[in-house]
Amino acid sequence: QGDYRRTSALAKLAEFMPEARPEALEAARQLKDTYYRASALADLAEFMPEARPEALEAARQVQGDYRRTSALAKLAEFM
Repeated sequence: QGDYRRTSALAKLAEFMPEARPEALEAARQLKDTYYRASALADLAEFMPEARPEALEAARQVQGDYRRTSALAKLAEFM
């Protein structure tokens, strides 16, 4: 969860600091847990349309109906 918190913080910064976006995207991609990865990518997808296809694919890979639905719902508002 520590990596997810770091990635989440980077995503929040990246919204207002475009120069932080590549680092935030790479950090999200490195998350091992599929739910956390999908969630972090969805955070970035809000203001990085180019990350949306990757975020959707990550959400589809999440195991467990509840977690997968949650990841897809988070992303749905930006699609």
